[in-house]
Order: sequence, then C-alpha cells, then structure tokens
Amino acid sequence: MAVLSVTVPRLVSAPFSDSGEETATDTAVPLLLIAAVLQFFDCAQNIGVVLLRGLDDTRGRFRVTIVGHWLVGLPVSALLGLAAGLNTFGVRLGLLTGLATTAVLLLRRFNRGVARLNPEAVPATT
Repeated sequence: MAVLSVTVPRLVSAPFSDSGEETATDTAVPLLLIAAVLQFFDCAQNIGVVLLRGLDDTRGRFRVTIVGHWLVGLPVSALLGLAAGLNTFGVRLGLLTGLATTAVLLLRRFNRGVARLNPEAVPATT
C-alpha cells in the first residue's frame, strides 16, 4: 500500500472523493505520502511491543508508548499543525514523529533487555 501511495497517490485517493474535486485530491496526496512512511514506523512499533512482551516487560512498553505518543507526538502535532500553520499536514507529521519515537524507543528498550539476560537462564537449544 505504501508503494501505491507514493507512486500513484491520485489513483489511491480517487475512490474517497465522490465529487472529483481537485482540492480534496490535492490535500490527500501529501497526506498519503506521510501515511506511506507512517506504515513502516507502525510496523516497527508493533514488532517492538511484541518483542517486549516476550521479555515480560509490560510496564516498560506502556511507559515508552506514553512518552512517544503523548510527550512527543502530541506537542509536535500542536506545534506544526497550529503554531506553524501547517494544519492537517502538520498534525499528521506530528503523529508520525510520535510513532517513530515510540518505535525507536521500544526497539532500544528491547535491545537493552536482551543484553541484560543471564545466558545461564536461557534454555539451550539442541
């Protein structure tokens, strides 16, 4: 879907505009580009959550999600969307920033958790 959103964004947005109005399509095209990038970070975040679940680190992933989405994403959305006047485009960039921050922090926390594992506690594979 990301490849389609980047290569033919007008075709992807066409079914959502019944009037065929160019203004709606012109607004949707840059948002689809942001959505294409957002998909990669969304997948990375989901993988990070599952990896931390495997380490039984439920509190850590909750805290990381709060930091990424509420302490980074929401303020950046407000700054770009409202203060910088980028409106919908700025809000989506802020959401992308929060999601990317969350994904990076989750994967970093997983790497640190794995490094702390006791090698003797891990069962040997045969």
